[in-house]
Formats: sequence, C-alpha cells, structure tokens
Amino acid sequence: MNSEILFDSEAREKLLVGVKKLSDAVRITLGPMGKTVAICRPGNVPHLTKDGVTVANSILLKDSYENAGAALVREAAQRSASVAGDGTTTSTVLAQEIVANGEKVISAGHSVVEVLSGMREAAARVVEELNNTKVDITPDTLRDVAVISANGDKELGEIISSAIEKVGADGAVSVQDAKGYDTTLTMVEGTYIDRGFESPYFVTDTSKQVSELESPDILIISDELTSVSTIIPVLEKTAASGGSLLIICNAVGGEALQALVLNRVKGGLKVCVIKSPEFASARVTALQDIAALVGAKIVTDAKHPIKKDELEEVLGRVKKATVTNKTTLLFGTQHTEQVKEKQSSAKAVMNDPAASLDDKKIADRRLKRLSDGIAVLQVGGATEAEMIERRDRVDDAIHACRAALKEGVQPGGGVALTRAKKRVRKRYKARDSFDVGAVAFLDALESPLRQIAANCNVSADLVVQKVNRTADTYGYDGKNDKYGDMFDLGILDPHAVVVSAVEHSLSVACNLLSIGCIITEEYDNGVDSNVAYFDSV
Repeated sequence: MNSEILFDSEAREKLLVGVKKLSDAVRITLGPMGKTVAICRPGNVPHLTKDGVTVANSILLKDSYENAGAALVREAAQRSASVAGDGTTTSTVLAQEIVANGEKVISAGHSVVEVLSGMREAAARVVEELNNTKVDITPDTLRDVAVISANGDKELGEIISSAIEKVGADGAVSVQDAKGYDTTLTMVEGTYIDRGFESPYFVTDTSKQVSELESPDILIISDELTSVSTIIPVLEKTAASGGSLLIICNAVGGEALQALVLNRVKGGLKVCVIKSPEFASARVTALQDIAALVGAKIVTDAKHPIKKDELEEVLGRVKKATVTNKTTLLFGTQHTEQVKEKQSSAKAVMNDPAASLDDKKIADRRLKRLSDGIAVLQVGGATEAEMIERRDRVDDAIHACRAALKEGVQPGGGVALTRAKKRVRKRYKARDSFDVGAVAFLDALESPLRQIAANCNVSADLVVQKVNRTADTYGYDGKNDKYGDMFDLGILDPHAVVVSAVEHSLSVACNLLSIGCIITEEYDNGVDSNVAYFDSV
C-alpha cells in the first residue's frame, strides 16, 4: 500500500475537478426544463431520474483526489435530503459555486480563516432575511409546491397535495408501485410510528433502504431487550411458518441484537426491530395504543422467556409493515371498541382546559396514531424505467409539501436567494479578507437562478438583471419563458428546503476550502506482497 500526498492549491485543484464533474451531472436536472439522467448498472433497467441526490449517490470517480472532492459535495445533497427531503440539486449547485468563488479569493492571497468567517456571517444574515420573507401556506399554495416539486406534472401535484392535506404534515404517506399506468390515491387502515429500524442489516430492499414485512407478527416489549433467550419461542415460530416478525421494544442490544442480525443476514429470517415511540409515561401509553391496534399483549419483563402456549395471546398481526431508518408504517390495523375508547380518552385531554400544553401534544400524537390512517400513493408508468422516475418525483414532492406545511414557502425559481443576496450585499465593501469571503458566498447565491436559465437555453445574465430590477416576489418562469409574480405563477419553494440548501452547501464548501493537504492510499495489487498464492493441484 502506497500513500500519495498533495498540498494547498495543488490539492484543492484536484478536488475541484471532482466537484465540477459531480456538479455538472447534477445541475442539468434543475428547473422545469432540466434534463433526465440515466443511471446504468449491469443487469438492471436504466434508472431515469431528475433527483439530485440519486444522481450524486451514483457517482464514483476513478481518480482518488477527484472522488474525494465529489464525495464532499455529495454530502451537501445527502444532508439536504435527510433534513428537508428536497433541494438536493440546489445544494449541489450552490456548493460547487461557493467552492469555486472561495478558491479564487484564497488563491489571490486572502486569509483562509478570514474568508471562511466572512462566508459564515453572510450565510447567517441570508438565513435571517429568508426567515423574514417566508409566507404561510394555503391549500392552493400547497398544490403549487407539489406541482413544482413533481417537475410541473399537474396530475401528480394534485394527487400528492390531496394526500398531504388528508394526513397532515406529519401523517403517513406510503408510495408503492401500481400495476397499471395510472397513479392513484387511497386511504387505508393503518398507523404511523416515528421510529425506524435499529440496524441497517434488517433492510430487505437495499435499493430503497427499507424493510418490508408481509403479514408480520408484532411482538411488543415494554423493556430493554438484551437476551435472546426471551424471544427464542417467537423466533422458532417465525422460522417454522416462514413468516416475518416486527419487534417493538424500549431498546435492543447485546446478544439479542447480534442474534437477530445474524439470523436476518445468515439465516434469512424476516425480522426487524424498532424502538418504542415517545418517552417516560407517554411511552407506556403509546405501546398500549399500538397493542390495541394490532391485537397484541404487551410483554413487560424481557428477562423471562415467553412461553409457547402464550404466543397466540402475546403476538399481534397486521397485513404489512414498511420500516425505514426513521419511520414505520403498519397496514391493516384493527379498530375495535378498545381503540375507540382510547380515541375518546385522547380527545378528552385535547378538550380539557386544565390540561398542560405537553399533555395536549401527546394526546394529539395519540389521535394521529389511532385514527388518521395511511395515504397510499400507487405510482404507475408504461415501463419500469418510467415508474421509477415518477416515484423519485413523488418522493421529492411529498417531502417538499411536508416542509412547506411546517415552515412556509418562499418565491421559487432561485428568486428567494437572489433577493436575499441583494439585500445582504449592501453590508459588505470587500475591503478585507472577511468582506471578500462574504461577497464570494453571496455571489454564489445567484447560481440556482443562472442554472435554471441555462437549462432553459436563455441568457443567465439577462435573466438575473431583469429579476434584480423587479419587485421582491417577481421572477422568471422558465417553462413558459416569461416574468411575473412567483406566487401568482405558482412557482414556490418550501422555506425549510431553501434554508437547508444554504446551510449544508456552505458547510461542505468551508470543509473543502480549509483543506491544506490530501493523503490518498493506493494498493499495489499484491505485486510486492509477501503473501504466497498456490494453484490448486
């Protein structure tokens, strides 16, 4: 194994090549006239997508230095996806532009520390401006957000906004493949738990990173699960029947987690573990609610093995469970008299004037668990490739709608960032390294608008000039090649998505610009190895 070392500007130059390669692949997807990227893997149907983070995650460059640069910018898209669920392309475009502008001023002799400090202060002021200009959402603007995030597909936007309106910002929406061409929305009996799998080894579908269990038994333990002996009868029943098992417990660790992971990976046992929702006394109530919904009996002591003759009484069941790293959806829950009594109990707390704010919040979450149901979006397409591409757009639109409902919206199409730049820019005179860094960051904020214009085959300079001369909410409609009020045109971005793009792109850019040395390790493929290899005889 050999190490190679590069320093300062030479190191950053190599990183910038990788940054540009990844950014160029991602940026062509931005805006209404953005193009689709085809991701081809051996033996699979090409994955057609306009989702920035999907494109970024698929890129692995041969050159170690270039790949390091690409990996750093990829992190901006990944962070935006995990926090806001959308805005991944904007994050990537911003990160590349901030890095390019920062490298220019650092190469000109300005202090790296001062430049980065200026960037961070300017970013804080931009976020402050954005917080002052955000607008609360209405049903009409929610529909506009969904349409824009679905790349202008009005039919998809209508269906998605309808689903979010029915279940709320925190409600459960399941995206599934349809058997035909049409995309449909249905409401089904089920519940949502804001807890995900305890180990990625429980994943059954690696491409989606989800664990999908058909007709699983549900084991609920109001205790910490550390010993596998407690659940051996349950595991034996699951293995013998060829079924699946979902375990909900306060915590899992030690030999219990090791045994479950080993049985999942090596033995093919369909099992998944999630933590109990809520905390303290609210956790006990939440487990009782779930037990009533699935027809289970809570196990209160994880130190004593569950008896075989108690399995039928202890285990509950649903039609299907879908578990991600953050959430769990249970389909086909029961609505018995016991469940109705629990709903009444939660409503009584909500209507009690003497109840504390915390108690009302807990009661509200109980009602969502007990009565909201799950919105199922079945996404259709003429071919598998089209279905995958539409699913990517649906996922983006769902996250965008949720973010918009929670924190409001901004004028879209890159206008919010361009306006914020114009207002904050007046504070800096570019006399020292600090101000130069701030201006370098602010100049990068026009890059999303410029890229949208470039993807629409119009002059980016002309578009930016016209937008800067008009009123605050006016911008460019690339699809119809006209200017107007972005709220009237229905071109809106969720506030949380815009802020997330700014914060995460800056974070990644600062990390990259502060690099003074890169060390890469290359393997010599065993040419000088002391290991002996023998042919079979």
